[in-house]
Amino acid sequence: MNPCVSGMIMAMEVELMLKKVNKLKNLKVRDQTKGLQMIAQVLSIMSLALACVCPLQSVHAQSEIEFGMDQADVVDIWLITDIHYMAPSLTDGSQRFEIFQKQAAGMDYEYGPDRMEALIKQIETAQMEGEQPQALIVAGDLTSNGEYQAMLDLAEYFGRIEALGTEVFVIPGNHDIHNGWAVRFEGKKTIKVQQTSPADFAEIFADFGYGEAVARDPESLSYLAQVTDDWQLLMLDTNIYSETKGQGQSESQGRVKEETIAWAETMVKQAKVLPIMHHGALSHFRGEVQKVQNDNELDAFQQFLVTHRIPLTLAGHLHTQHITSLQTPDFTLNEVITTSFSIYPGKIGRVQLSNNSVNYQQIDLDMRFSFEEGEYDQYMTHLADLHKNSTHLIIFDTLYNDQTLKPYTEEISEVFEALNLSFFMGSISEEWTKLEAALAEIDNYIVDTDYRFFNDYLDLILSTKDYSQTELGVGW
Repeated sequence: MNPCVSGMIMAMEVELMLKKVNKLKNLKVRDQTKGLQMIAQVLSIMSLALACVCPLQSVHAQSEIEFGMDQADVVDIWLITDIHYMAPSLTDGSQRFEIFQKQAAGMDYEYGPDRMEALIKQIETAQMEGEQPQALIVAGDLTSNGEYQAMLDLAEYFGRIEALGTEVFVIPGNHDIHNGWAVRFEGKKTIKVQQTSPADFAEIFADFGYGEAVARDPESLSYLAQVTDDWQLLMLDTNIYSETKGQGQSESQGRVKEETIAWAETMVKQAKVLPIMHHGALSHFRGEVQKVQNDNELDAFQQFLVTHRIPLTLAGHLHTQHITSLQTPDFTLNEVITTSFSIYPGKIGRVQLSNNSVNYQQIDLDMRFSFEEGEYDQYMTHLADLHKNSTHLIIFDTLYNDQTLKPYTEEISEVFEALNLSFFMGSISEEWTKLEAALAEIDNYIVDTDYRFFNDYLDLILSTKDYSQTELGVGW
């Protein structure tokens, strides 16, 4: 299974194997030992998942958000992440690929070219309307599993975007470099294909950051890009990979090397610097494996941000739209995780840089640029079903042997499908009234059971309902 996919599935399994104690105070736990054993099993899954439950308490201060400012006063940038592009030449759409797709935890591998075409046409339309982004940032996990051919395909798309006048800046994600799971699908088989080395990545994307960089880190694929006289992008390689051909799945965890931090220290003297990472610099959920993992490196990087008064980092990897903040003794660090480009419904982060602030806003990828009306509806249904089906499978597996809840599996699953979809989109706060009513419908099913494992997942949901995950303004 795709390493990111396996992590996502385990993450969802953890989330959906918990909940309801805080909300349902009269929950009866008939077998406390069994419950503790279950929690222990869940915690063991947590250590492998991309993101887990139990939200961290954090400062979530927002400055006034002011979008649509005079374009002469701002730098308008679009950000996408976790494209997970599958080259059409690497699959025949047969049985083995279908299995791979069903295991994808909501990601879609079939329509990657259509999403890229829609993105290009959306930028072209923005150009005609005088709202063209000056730059497009791609924050890692460009490919399914680091297939060299997929990189070449994407370079062609990026070239078309730059031909419109929008600069493209890319960094790798944990799936992209020396990934031993780079394969093509043929019938019932998978056949290994050429992996992408660090040198390959820099060469293929020379026109999209690496050949145009103000400076490059000699110890990683990090670089500094100049956007305007006042703004630079610190494009950080936070991935762990072998310098030689990979033999197995890619490493999901992240790091920022001490040498890279030392290099970055010398790069932040001339202009305002906005760090772009694949793995986050802050914790979004307790127990997660999404961020920089080495405590010393994490502390050093956070101190770097505080020392240089850099209040915001932008990242991906989690596939979940989420904003968090960390209050230090004299400074607040903020981070926005943009949801995956490859899951429902397809989102873009719009970033506006001004002299004294950065504003972030989630906007839609308009797939009508790729599909006629009927086809568009079918595509959106397909994408939503991929996500809902992955949740349904987890709920079904969880409740299969429970004679009390098994008759209500469909009703419970339907509620959690909606919850999980909204959570990954970052839209819980906007849709809470509807979701709260749906939750009330399943209270009677689970109030008298010994299940504790829906509890923490709903706590996670509740933690995001009171503030936006899709907009943030930060003073600079």
